[in-house]
Amino acid sequence: MTDGDFRQICAAHGFGEVALSIRPYMMPCVGFSLSGGGNLHPVASKLGGSPAVPKSFEWPAYCGQPLDFLLQVNLRDVPEHDSTCLFLPAGRLAFLYASEEQPWGYDPANLSFFRVCYFQDGLELSTRPRPDHRLSLPPLAEKGIEFWPAQSLPACGSRPGRRLFEQMKKTSGSFDVSAFDRLSQAVFRAAAPTADGPRHRLGGHSDNIQGDMQLVHCHAMILG
Repeated sequence: MTDGDFRQICAAHGFGEVALSIRPYMMPCVGFSLSGGGNLHPVASKLGGSPAVPKSFEWPAYCGQPLDFLLQVNLRDVPEHDSTCLFLPAGRLAFLYASEEQPWGYDPANLSFFRVCYFQDGLELSTRPRPDHRLSLPPLAEKGIEFWPAQSLPACGSRPGRRLFEQMKKTSGSFDVSAFDRLSQAVFRAAAPTADGPRHRLGGHSDNIQGDMQLVHCHAMILG
């Protein structure tokens, strides 16, 4: 996204006079949309269904219950859209989560509630369903994934978001949270295949729902 395009989007949403303050907070990411499922290749990027895993894969669990499979990313689909080179150019990622417990994930105590698994190219993979240790939550319906290059703005409850909002208040004297959320959506979907939809993405700013996703840690330095 060029500076001119960004200023134009800001102006269209009432943030033209503070566009220069917002621009440094914009962070690149890879957006993705969901498409129809059915007849997907086992190692295709997808949401739901069952993951493609090696024979040696041990399904992660929490308190004896298998985690739920969320999505699978074939990293060969990502590089052309990843301006930060954050992701490896090959291999596959599988994301699993305790959907029934739904931990927030900002606390180190929540680490066992999710797992991100990386499988390198060259491994023999086959589709494996989640072990049926519980039947209350069926697998997500399988959907294909389409990627595009995107930009993200900080959420209201995050630390960078709070810094930005305080800066904008000093410049304009007020701040409209709803208007900024619409701006964030417009910036994110500038290169998307459709103008509307969820803000699914890899990388970039977190899309917070309630408060910050990071704990504040204090570090002490001992000088000898």
